[in-house]
Amino acid sequence: MSYQETSEEAKASLSKIVLMLLWELAKLIVPIAAVALLHPLAALAVVLSFGLLTGLCAWLKWPKTAKALSWLLTAAVIGLSFAVFSWMSSWWGIPVCVILLLIGMACVSSYERYLGLAKAKPQPIEAPAQRGGSAWHGDDLLTPEGEPVRCLSMGEIAMGGPTYGTYLFPDGVLLDGLGSSVRFSSSGRYFAAPLPSREGWGLLILDRQEKRVYRNAEIGEFWEIDEFTDQAISGRHSPLVGNQGYRMPLADLLAQSTGVDLVAVRDLWLEPGWHQASADKAFPAPAGEHRLRGISHLPDNLRELDDPTELLRYPALRLEIDGALSELLIDANEQPLWRADGQALVCHAITLAAIRRWPRELWLWQADQGWRQLPAGWVQAADEPDLSWDALVRLDQDQLQLAGTFNAPYLDHLHFGYWLHSTCSDIEIGVGHDAEGRILLGEYRRSRLTLLQALAGQGVRGEAGLLSQPLLGDVAARFDWRRDSQDGRLGAYACRIGDWQLEGEWLLDHRVSDCGRYLALLAFAEAPAVPHRVYVADLQQRRLLAYAGQPLVARLLDFRGGVLRLAEVLGRLGRDERDTPLRRFDQAAPAAERAARFVEGDDSTRPYYQPLALRVAEQDLQALPNWRLVERAQVANGDGDFVLPAPGGGDAAWLFGAQSEFCDHYLRERHPRGGGCLLTASGLGLANLGPSLIWSEDGRYLALTRYIRRMEASEQVDTDQWHLLLLDVQQRTLRDTASHIGCMPQFLRFDASGIELRVLPSDWEHEDSAGEWQARHIDLSQLLALSTVQFEARGALWLPPEELVRAGQWQRLDGSHLQAWR
Repeated sequence: MSYQETSEEAKASLSKIVLMLLWELAKLIVPIAAVALLHPLAALAVVLSFGLLTGLCAWLKWPKTAKALSWLLTAAVIGLSFAVFSWMSSWWGIPVCVILLLIGMACVSSYERYLGLAKAKPQPIEAPAQRGGSAWHGDDLLTPEGEPVRCLSMGEIAMGGPTYGTYLFPDGVLLDGLGSSVRFSSSGRYFAAPLPSREGWGLLILDRQEKRVYRNAEIGEFWEIDEFTDQAISGRHSPLVGNQGYRMPLADLLAQSTGVDLVAVRDLWLEPGWHQASADKAFPAPAGEHRLRGISHLPDNLRELDDPTELLRYPALRLEIDGALSELLIDANEQPLWRADGQALVCHAITLAAIRRWPRELWLWQADQGWRQLPAGWVQAADEPDLSWDALVRLDQDQLQLAGTFNAPYLDHLHFGYWLHSTCSDIEIGVGHDAEGRILLGEYRRSRLTLLQALAGQGVRGEAGLLSQPLLGDVAARFDWRRDSQDGRLGAYACRIGDWQLEGEWLLDHRVSDCGRYLALLAFAEAPAVPHRVYVADLQQRRLLAYAGQPLVARLLDFRGGVLRLAEVLGRLGRDERDTPLRRFDQAAPAAERAARFVEGDDSTRPYYQPLALRVAEQDLQALPNWRLVERAQVANGDGDFVLPAPGGGDAAWLFGAQSEFCDHYLRERHPRGGGCLLTASGLGLANLGPSLIWSEDGRYLALTRYIRRMEASEQVDTDQWHLLLLDVQQRTLRDTASHIGCMPQFLRFDASGIELRVLPSDWEHEDSAGEWQARHIDLSQLLALSTVQFEARGALWLPPEELVRAGQWQRLDGSHLQAWR
């Protein structure tokens, strides 16, 4: 979900709250004002009428109507007091009005209690010494008779919050969403449990004798239950904060709670509405007379299952064909696929005797042959990309087609990583940057595939063929397995695009460009080599474009706008070593022809991955730099590595390695970046910087920012600060304001008079930030008056004293791309 959608939802919610507030005010004011405008005798008649109607509805057991009329009675009494006040012209009308109001409200309150409309509240008591179970940890539970109560699932509210679960009692009663601090009454007839939630807690009472459940969402004082008798319940509220004790009579609690009788579903007792039985379905054949039906199915004995709720939450249908019941179950949402002639069908199903509901295997039915299970259509090698199969596409005489996708790969950091993950859903990614460095968002759509599975196959590797998603002219590339590598970790495939048979052996990993013209491929490499030859098939020109380099390719990532992105292995870092922008790995990767064992690695080190971008050119693939050239100052949440030239082109600043404070793969496009390193073309190096920086007009000074995260341990208060640094590239000195200049600073101008910038009130830039920016101006003379830190020479570089210990790492940096500004 985008931030814009979230903002629109927030505005809609705010509008709804305002309308609800206006409605509540109208309900409060209109009845009072209507009665206040009447003559006192008429107002008194209205009061008596509402009183009689309230009593009649209470006697008829219409509690909701009686409560509504009780509120109108209260409003009428208030209006009567004002009517008497307006009727009496002398000053003593004020005390008469007040006395009448107090007496009237007391009478209404007594009348409500008499009718049973007034709600009782838990009364504060002193917290008992003997406490009940914790709301944060559920213990094993036994009934008073000594029988175990099964806890089927357990979760927690937020991270580390109170826990809740689903409980199955020995007599089959199933209750969901119960907190952990549960208790049986002293007689064993009742069972009580809190109902935790983010918004407000409630309380549940189970009458085990009557099989009746009472829920009350308005009584949230009992987070932990300490004592429970057939007369009253005692417990505490918010034990980590207030720990206030409360007590409430059980009769009052049951009287004002909503009670429902449990419903028998097979050998379980459930609350009404918990389970909706699935309706029988018919699956008509496209031709012929065969009839397929799905009949709602629940086993008679649910209690003994590992998860008695599974078939309740995911209804199943038992297949019946031509009036004969099968032993197969399909999901209620499953749609079997018929063959065009109506003489065969296929579906995902499990047997009645299956212990697990997933995964569901493929079952084939053929006229005069009956049902048989199809073997696995795709057998994957260890290092091949994960595939997800989504839907049945087509059933032919000897072949089944299934639609699938490659799982989406991503690194565990935004622009590098030590782990290559994948997800089976489309994800949001960064597809570029605006002029000030903000990430531009786009959707990553997984590569689609079609599996061609032979019906007579034995489920061995290589039986099935694979089709890529369509390219230009609706032509797909077909991959057919030929052999596996000697270590069995990768397969070699033949690839054909229409009638164009590509020479050589290829990996299964591929990517179709967004325009459909190109197909990115990796050539197969036999161990001890790793995949390192990258090609793009140009369908329009009918030729292969190659990349001259030999990267250790781990996975193809994306292919859009004529740029192919892949993840390559550059080295390895010790498992317990801390990475920095200057040192991402300590073991460089060997040549690709002998790198298999290096990539596979061991438990003491981890591989270092970095994206490589290749642009499709006229004759080949050309590597793009992993930094971008910018022409203006970047924002504090500017993403990625960049080079900002100085005015006149005599110097340039290269900032690299800045990340959000979370150091993860999420885009966090509105979070500030920090911890980056800077190297100028003139040879000055500096660490722990943010992306917000600007050159002075004469190119002598470079204004920098440093984001410092702090936490006051005594108050647990966030005291993050942004410092302004001034780098003098001529004198090779650094000045630090050492004070907070404002959040998310963005430089606007740096001239002889000083620096003009703007800041936000918090470390978060959002689409409405335009109205929150505050302009600031800092005189250059004020900055030049600060004390200086002198840089020291180390080879061709100049470093501040704190960076001298890492001089070797600085000197090993490849800064050749800064040569144009030296």
